[in-house]
Amino acid sequence: MKKFLSLAVLILCLSGKLLAQTGSISGRIMDGTTKTPLPGASVVIDGTTQGAMTDLDGLFKITAVQPGKVNLKISYVGYVTQLLSGVEVTAGNETKIELKLIENVSQLQGADVVAQRSTHTENAVMMEVKQSEQIISGVSSQQIGRSQDRTASEVIRRIPGVTLMENGFVMIRGLNERYNTVLLNGIIAPSMEADKKAFALDVIPAGMLDRLMIYKTGSPGTSG
Repeated sequence: MKKFLSLAVLILCLSGKLLAQTGSISGRIMDGTTKTPLPGASVVIDGTTQGAMTDLDGLFKITAVQPGKVNLKISYVGYVTQLLSGVEVTAGNETKIELKLIENVSQLQGADVVAQRSTHTENAVMMEVKQSEQIISGVSSQQIGRSQDRTASEVIRRIPGVTLMENGFVMIRGLNERYNTVLLNGIIAPSMEADKKAFALDVIPAGMLDRLMIYKTGSPGTSG
């Protein structure tokens, strides 16, 4: 037991001597204009992983630093990263610094947020049908993917009120195909017959459809 205690004391003595051979760096990081502290700023000894983060008061402390001159790299989001060169560290002493960071104007410029509305899901189609003032039926690409339909004409024949003709043309509520208009991505599809206003949906693969909507009542935006 005595040997164990002596060994423990020896280790503690050696640790104390090692700590005495190193120094520390402490200080405060502030805003260069308002002089307010910057919490969460990073202070790292350049070329190493040794460093610290500032607290709510902008204070930091790096311990067990080898004596000599070191370079400190200070960074904070929205501010210009600074490199403080030649910071002198002496054994057993604490080196104190105070640094003011400058805002990085280029990083603070506005950013454009781009969002895209999802239209291919069952919920999106159901929401559009519910919110529309017209009578609409629709099929989403999710539903199409679960079916064995190969073309748009096979998909559309599943919708109530739609009749598929042998030539691939469709009739909506019994109206002749000449009274129906097909839109592809909002653009009127060209007629596939010289003397008729009709478009054969069997030329469009079902896998290319984002959704298929049937407007059973006219409106200024959909009537052709």
